[in-house]
Amino acid sequence: MRMTKAEFFELLEQKLRGVPEPDRTHILQRYEDLFYRAMANGEPEEQIAYRILYQGGGGAPPNKGDSSIGKLIAGAALVLFNLIFILGPFIAVCAVLFALGVVGVVLLGAPFLYFVANGLPGGLTELLFVIFVCVGMFGLGLVLAVGMSYVGPRFLKLAGKYVRWNVNAVRGL
Repeated sequence: MRMTKAEFFELLEQKLRGVPEPDRTHILQRYEDLFYRAMANGEPEEQIAYRILYQGGGGAPPNKGDSSIGKLIAGAALVLFNLIFILGPFIAVCAVLFALGVVGVVLLGAPFLYFVANGLPGGLTELLFVIFVCVGMFGLGLVLAVGMSYVGPRFLKLAGKYVRWNVNAVRGL
């Protein structure tokens, strides 16, 4: 890869766009000094740019095989970490959310099933008690069902973001 001094500094300025001005000026000045000293020793600017780009001055270009091995090792480490530390709590949270949703639906239907199976109770006190309990079960079921319909999709969205973060972590190496 051949790159002139001007191309190198154009690339460097693009990379330093978000850096505050005093720091950016300092960095650009250091690279300018590096170019000046190396050119004073007779080194061509293409070679200087090449040396700076690869390992900061004297290394060879990165080897593609090494990065693939690094990604493979990082991926294996992430899989192992996720299996040991993340999978158990994830399954537990999924089970709790599912159970709460099922309980909510069952509590919604329980009052109707009670009246279908048992009919209306005989005395007024017993009727009021049954109505009170049935309204409480229906209300609790409604709260649980609506709560799980709100929490469930957000939990799955969060889990998807975690999976994407893992994929990006392996790709970014």
